[in-house]
Amino acid sequence: MTEFAAFRERIIAICGERPYYDYNHLIIQGREDFPDMFVKYGYRSCQLHAEARTQKYVHNLAQSDPRAPCVPEILDVFEDDHGHVYIVKELINEPNLDKWLEGAASTDDHTRCHTEAVEKVAAAISWLHACPRPSDTRIGPVGGGIIEHYIFSDTGAPIAFAHAAALQAYLNEALSRAPPSGRCTVNISTEPLLLCASHVRPDNFYIDPTTGKVGMLSFRRVSFVPESLASLALSPMRGTFVEEVSRLVDLPTDKRDILGRAGMLITMLGGRHLGIDEHGRKKRTRRSRRSRQPAARVTIPSSDTTPTIRSPLAASWV
Repeated sequence: MTEFAAFRERIIAICGERPYYDYNHLIIQGREDFPDMFVKYGYRSCQLHAEARTQKYVHNLAQSDPRAPCVPEILDVFEDDHGHVYIVKELINEPNLDKWLEGAASTDDHTRCHTEAVEKVAAAISWLHACPRPSDTRIGPVGGGIIEHYIFSDTGAPIAFAHAAALQAYLNEALSRAPPSGRCTVNISTEPLLLCASHVRPDNFYIDPTTGKVGMLSFRRVSFVPESLASLALSPMRGTFVEEVSRLVDLPTDKRDILGRAGMLITMLGGRHLGIDEHGRKKRTRRSRRSRQPAARVTIPSSDTTPTIRSPLAASWV
């Protein structure tokens, strides 16, 4: 939008006045020729550009489908001279589902609203799963890039995988670092790729009072992934709300356990690339004999000498 470009300097100036430790988003009040807007900004240029591409793609699909959820429009995306990326979005003034449910007048009203929210979010997630994959995307966000999924904790994948086989090779490398008795492999490379939202929490959705549709606020953790990873994002152990949504979404669940183990190992190993490149091949490194060290492995103490501890991290993945 050419008229919008003149507004960029004001956006940069307002964001620059905020302390570095403050949140990476804010609301900018508009004026007569510009509406109020939501701005998300930061240094993670590749991830922010990928998020904007994905949200714009889904918004365009939603415009022509009456069954689609509401998706805020991307108004502008740009970078400043210091490498900051700014995503300017349509401002959504409606409360998220958490606050919407808090406003219920009675217990019965809250139960009805909660059931409605679960059903509408499940329908929105199923609609996303059915979105066609654009021709320039093999895996990950639209246009390619880092997969943002909870299996990689909060930092995203350490590699921009070129295809599903590369992702499978990485997960199997992580699984190979387990103690011998717990080693296994997973096969996900031939599964259909679904557009997966792994941030399925009430604070990421809202209800449009005009249409009654559910809307989705953040597209940071939305990527095309094999269907088993889409299923893992709906693991009941992620919370009561996710569990209720999961019951209404038709996905296989047979690989949730093994993928949960892989996610736990990735976290324990520090989320590193594990010697795997973007094509799933082992990286070739030159090292002297003295510097050669065996691959890092997870060591689990013997149960004979160590009391059993139930890890909350482990529970969150299965």
